[in-house]
Amino acid sequence: MKNNNLKLTVTLSLMALAGFASSASADVITINFDDPLPGDFVWDDTRIVNGNCSDSSCMAFNDNETSTLSRTSDGTFTLESFWFKLLGNGTGNTLKVTSGGTDYEFGRADWDKNTGYVVTNLVNFMLTDVTSITFSKSSGGNVRVDDLVVSFVGGGDGDGDPVKVPEPGTLGLLGLGLLGLGLKGRRKA
Repeated sequence: MKNNNLKLTVTLSLMALAGFASSASADVITINFDDPLPGDFVWDDTRIVNGNCSDSSCMAFNDNETSTLSRTSDGTFTLESFWFKLLGNGTGNTLKVTSGGTDYEFGRADWDKNTGYVVTNLVNFMLTDVTSITFSKSSGGNVRVDDLVVSFVGGGDGDGDPVKVPEPGTLGLLGLGLLGLGLKGRRKA
């Protein structure tokens, strides 16, 4: 009987964890410059062009131009990936991405000119749960940026309603613990 109660408790534990454990689900959107900016995202200053882009329109930078992406809700977001192209013959041509006081540079030393690149795995660059990201350009030539993929939780889905976040599995785990105590007490009786 002792073995059966243990098997029952383990089985119920696994079922409870599978059924009740959940986490906040993030929305993922692509920001391109052919469509209106979705949800509560805003640019502070953006120059849009129709040439040398991944699609028909993209954001363009010449020397010392900047543009910052943020949310009006003061929520955070994660930059998952983006497309860029370095144009011109300037050997120092560099796209700078800044967030939280840290600069990440994508320059001609590592990237060929006039070739479009998709930068992914930005978690390694610590561009997660940020309140804003600034793109800027320096050192000759110019840069195109397009197709930013961002993820976020809450308020940015474009319909004005907050994103529903499932309740954590705390209640399920509490119930499982009470069930285990009940079975243990029943076994002693």
